[in-house]
Amino acid sequence: MTTADRIIVMDAGRVAAVGTHTELVIADPLYAELAATQFLTAVE
Repeated sequence: MTTADRIIVMDAGRVAAVGTHTELVIADPLYAELAATQFLTAVE
């Protein structure tokens, strides 16, 4: 996910944000929370 050229964040069936991992972590709280949860789970 972190190396994708473009990530599309969906929320309730609508496009909430589009960007790279870095752009979305900075600009989109929904994506930032999802990414943090996924990475914490993957490490454990």
